[in-house]
Amino acid sequence: MELGGQGTTEGRQSRDESPVLGGPRTGADAHLEDQPSDAVTAVGEVRRAVPQKLTVVLPTRNEIDNLAAMVAALRGLSIPGVEVSVLVVDSESPDGTGDLADQLAARDPGYVDVLHVPLEGLCRAYMLGFARALEAGAELLVQMDCDFSHDPEAIVQMVDTMREQRADVVIGSRWIDGGTVDKDWPMLRQLLSRFANHLYVRGLMALPIADATGGFRLWRRQALVGMDIGRRIGSKGYIFQVEMASLAYRLGYRLAEIPIAFGPRLTGESKLNAAIQIEAAWRVLLIRLGHLLLSPAQRTVDWHVQRREAARDKKSPRLVRAATGSAVTP
Repeated sequence: MELGGQGTTEGRQSRDESPVLGGPRTGADAHLEDQPSDAVTAVGEVRRAVPQKLTVVLPTRNEIDNLAAMVAALRGLSIPGVEVSVLVVDSESPDGTGDLADQLAARDPGYVDVLHVPLEGLCRAYMLGFARALEAGAELLVQMDCDFSHDPEAIVQMVDTMREQRADVVIGSRWIDGGTVDKDWPMLRQLLSRFANHLYVRGLMALPIADATGGFRLWRRQALVGMDIGRRIGSKGYIFQVEMASLAYRLGYRLAEIPIAFGPRLTGESKLNAAIQIEAAWRVLLIRLGHLLLSPAQRTVDWHVQRREAARDKKSPRLVRAATGSAVTP
């Protein structure tokens, strides 16, 4: 399905600025529902905060040796005010990864869910996975690899950074101070990645981030819905990571980065090949041209959030939410 297909676009007025990368906080997503502490209403009543639902969207293809360990590692995360779940998106793995995912879901219903999808590439798997997670009410969504090249513990810092910097997406970056890559990476691969991010992508796309090609990210639901990714993302290969970062930035969403250690795969082989790298090189030009005229006014409204806010306001009649999304008292 296409994300945000039932939404409409509307203009937004900017609010406050912050040192986080990207545009100003705007519109109905200006208020952030991400504080773990109790909330105080306008009449002084303390309301217990409902934990945010964070879903880790985990695409798999022949990850039978990694999946159970990854699910267990994610199960062990402790993030104040956040309830973690896992959505495994398996693309017809011939090694039995999909069957294992079903077994894990049967053992731990409500925590592990499984989506079986055709083998149509990583981008398509993520689009379908994001759609499923959003339909289930996820408020925060993590995209990451299943092979432990992305450390699950970094998700805790991502959530903290999103709260502190009021970001809409937090990117795990290999190329900012403190970030590292696997020491066994061939020098040519390191040079290609640095060139792609520092010179080619960053220069051509004018993105204020150091790692536009990385695949370890935390998204706020309003950003994914507002970006209308089911309709606007046209890439098929790994370059969709660049396209999503560009789309978020052009629509005025705030981007932040944290340093990560990009480690070696625990087991298995990388799916990255020369054909994917060639597609990435020319696709960047098309993305830049396609995003030239985008602006925050072209965001898609998240009606799920709008209805939730309306219901909440009815329960607290003295708590009025202004058009900017901030909470004020009449």
